Amino acid sequence: MNFLQKILKSTHYFWIVSRVLIILLISNATISLTTREVDKGIIIVIGILSVYILSMIFTSIQEIRKKTVSKILISYNSIFSTFFGLISIIASIQILGLRDTMIVLFIPLWWILFGVWEWQNRTRKYNEN
Repeated sequence: MNFLQKILKSTHYFWIVSRVLIILLISNATISLTTREVDKGIIIVIGILSVYILSMIFTSIQEIRKKTVSKILISYNSIFSTFFGLISIIASIQILGLRDTMIVLFIPLWWILFGVWEWQNRTRKYNEN
């Protein structure tokens, strides 16, 4: 685990930029969902994604201001990012098939690693205090 901690710590700015890119990607996906025919399932998905976007934005603002971020908020971000990455992999395999999924596997793996980084970052910060 020390090897993973070293890698995640040395790529701190990459993950900060990743957070901004994830906010933009998920915002775009949420906006495109609103143009579809709205039913209860889509409203629930939009709600979940909106809470995720807002928590990511709030976390980013707090880190820029060098303020303490709630453990619950960072835990939510890390768990949701990891979960979203896993769901994206499963959906990609279901839709594209295993062989064609290898091409688009980068983004779900990126989300999973971002979730791991968020969790690692949170654990490191709160162990220092």
